[in-house]
Amino acid sequence: MTTTVKCPNCGNSIHKILKTFQYESIMQCDKCTLVVKSNFICSRNKIQILQDDEYYDPYARARSKINFKMAKDRVDMLKAYISSGRLLEIGSATGEFLEAAVKQGFVVLGVDASRQYCEYTTEKGLNIKCGRLEDINVDKKSFDVIAVFHLIEHIEEPLAFLNLIYGYLKDGGVLFIVTPNVDSFTNKIFGYNHPVFTQRDHLLFYSKQTLSGLLEKANYKVVALFSKEYSHHFFTSLLGVVKNYIKDKLPYAKKSSCESSVANKNRRGIKEHIKYVVNEIPYACGFVLCPLLKIYGKAVDVYTRGHELIVIAKK
Repeated sequence: MTTTVKCPNCGNSIHKILKTFQYESIMQCDKCTLVVKSNFICSRNKIQILQDDEYYDPYARARSKINFKMAKDRVDMLKAYISSGRLLEIGSATGEFLEAAVKQGFVVLGVDASRQYCEYTTEKGLNIKCGRLEDINVDKKSFDVIAVFHLIEHIEEPLAFLNLIYGYLKDGGVLFIVTPNVDSFTNKIFGYNHPVFTQRDHLLFYSKQTLSGLLEKANYKVVALFSKEYSHHFFTSLLGVVKNYIKDKLPYAKKSSCESSVANKNRRGIKEHIKYVVNEIPYACGFVLCPLLKIYGKAVDVYTRGHELIVIAKK
């Protein structure tokens, strides 16, 4: 297991270990405070295999109504800074945000590396290109908005990624990022067993300081930075911690970030149905306790300690 890695943000050699797992460690840069996994550098092919393994069933994801609510909320957030224009979503998944943006007058294009997700969203009539942004034919300086939701934590070279996006934005264009907040209160409660840290394809973990610093280094101007705690976040976090505990007790070994999981490939049929029902429990709990959890959410968001870290930046 590697115990010294190079920080992808500032280039400093990272030695500080926050938590050690069987095959990897969670580490933090002493210079810029970015939190990384010790083996966050994977080959592109390995990362693609890993993500295909994690995101193979668009129908299961699309059944969850919370994705539509979150998509609508994100469009409402965006419209506070730009009301219309040409919008690109990188990592468009099952297309809920694109659908919500179209309803609000945006002209949209989605890019996603998952063939299954691309086929699903194309069938819905959305304009989708399959692959990574650098692989597809898209005009430079042609977008008023580029949206990146829960993706930058999967990117092994974030500065190069942000520089790439910069070229596709029009002058004055808006970059809209949502990523897990390493300083969230739920992370503090559950520690490094939180699924944010244990999810195999999560490679880097951002705070408001590290993400804003990275954006400034890539020549963006940060115009808004805040957090969002939904009523289901506490319960999805709790469910994830319980799942991780159960997995640790299973006879097969837990895989490292750059390895595929045979167990994931075998989860089909009735197991998938059970998984869907179990995964919906946190949303039901969030709905029942919504009034109390809204108060909790507003309280933690005052201190930017909500689960999602949200940044609006301009070119």
